[in-house]
Amino acid sequence: SGGGGGMWSLSSKALESALANPRPRDSSHLAIIVQTNFQLCAYTTSELHVSMLGLFCDVGTIRRLPNVVFMAITRDS
Repeated sequence: SGGGGGMWSLSSKALESALANPRPRDSSHLAIIVQTNFQLCAYTTSELHVSMLGLFCDVGTIRRLPNVVFMAITRDS
């Protein structure tokens, strides 16, 4: 009778992994969560990842913490 978790279980596993290892050993680690309000949360410490996400998001909305970046996806971005 399968768990029925579907996509939610996949995204929650990525979130749990990112929170369990806030500073991964290699900087290539990236977990992205896009919320229904078009806010993007990227769990990364790589400046390259942040720059690449800036191509798809409104850079005026960037908020940063040590291991997570918050941005908004807009029509213009």
